[in-house]
Amino acid sequence: MAPKLMPLHLSSFRFSNNPKIGYELIPHYTEEKNTAITELSGYAIDISNSNGFRDIERKVEKTPGISRVVALGDSITHGYFVKDYRERYTDRLQEMFPKSEFINLGVSGYNTMQEVALFRERGLMYKPDLVTIGYCLNDDEGANINIYLSLKYMLKKHGNVVDTSALKESNPILANSSLYRLLRYKVFNNQVIEAENEYMTKTETEDEALKELQELAKKHNFKVAMFIFPIFDDLVNYKYQAKHNRIMKIAKSNSIPALDLLPSFQECYKKEKGSIIADHFHPSGAGHKCAADSIKTFILQNKLL
Repeated sequence: MAPKLMPLHLSSFRFSNNPKIGYELIPHYTEEKNTAITELSGYAIDISNSNGFRDIERKVEKTPGISRVVALGDSITHGYFVKDYRERYTDRLQEMFPKSEFINLGVSGYNTMQEVALFRERGLMYKPDLVTIGYCLNDDEGANINIYLSLKYMLKKHGNVVDTSALKESNPILANSSLYRLLRYKVFNNQVIEAENEYMTKTETEDEALKELQELAKKHNFKVAMFIFPIFDDLVNYKYQAKHNRIMKIAKSNSIPALDLLPSFQECYKKEKGSIIADHFHPSGAGHKCAADSIKTFILQNKLL
């Protein structure tokens, strides 16, 4: 018997059809429609567009005379713990560069491999002039396995049910075909989910992913830049400089200009103390402003826009 259709998700996430991505955000998923949104996100998502990103709706066509920036990243870029999306560094940069459009494709829990795979699938269509990566120091780890395994557990729990929330959008004819679902999920039961394990646990993906991104940049004529965010547990007696050195070296080897934001945050911390910090990995809204101010200077100095 063919498995029945059921949108399978945990909080604002669902499985992706792309094994390198693993999981993705659900379109139009906001607190207004979903009261349990805070389950994994730590805050209420205030805006969600038709692609699932925490951003306003974006046209694919570029506006003449306006530069376009696609911002990749994880929960920092997504704005974890920032209640108003307009307080994120990408939206503050939008105000600083009024002749540019900053499109935020940040997804909580992603590493560099997932971000580049997402860009290839969802970001290239915007024909950006600049692609940025907001890098967190835990991006050398695998994907957020807690999200992925929780989704997988829910699939197992529901038994003869498959997640077709992504399939229905990409191919509604196949999604509604009982024969296809029977063959895909029963006869050939080695589902994409199993194959994804290899990618979801893969670590230190940055070098390979950045090489891929640079190849895309040459082919599609856009620039690439990285912004390295520090860990916020102790900015005074900092213990993670080696991690900064590692990713800066990788960026340099791939000819990608990279900004280490540690000095900027240390300077902001002297003035504003803990108000710039939300938790161990995440800046607050004030912290995002600190980052945006430094990134603005970096963009201008490197003539990225």
